[in-house]
Amino acid sequence: MEGPERAARKRARARNGGGRYADHSDGSHALYAPFPAEREASYYEEPGFNATQLEELAHVVAELNKEFDERVERMRQGLLETMIRLVRSGECAEQQVHLLTDRLALLENHVERRLKAALTDSNVLDLPKNFWKRGDATQ
Repeated sequence: MEGPERAARKRARARNGGGRYADHSDGSHALYAPFPAEREASYYEEPGFNATQLEELAHVVAELNKEFDERVERMRQGLLETMIRLVRSGECAEQQVHLLTDRLALLENHVERRLKAALTDSNVLDLPKNFWKRGDATQ
């Protein structure tokens, strides 16, 4: 019987505000004091910058932007220089290929003219068939 009686006493103390189950909803025993009414409205607002701070912040952002643009321009110039070196070497190689192709065409023309001249020359001797076989030629 002690169990139900003891529970009833605890409930009564809690309802009356006594003991360790007292009602603290009014803030009387709170760990922190409530904010004053005039502070509550401004407490939740985000802090802003004053005019001097905004001016300095704008100056810093402008400097960073300028630095960033300079670095981007330097990188762009480096890439362009690299591309120019690659294109120049490619153009030189292409030029050499064209020169060699032209030389080869000139050489082919020269050989064709020589062959044509050799075939139409009257000083060319026609040898009999199988002239290199001596045994057949003497008989």
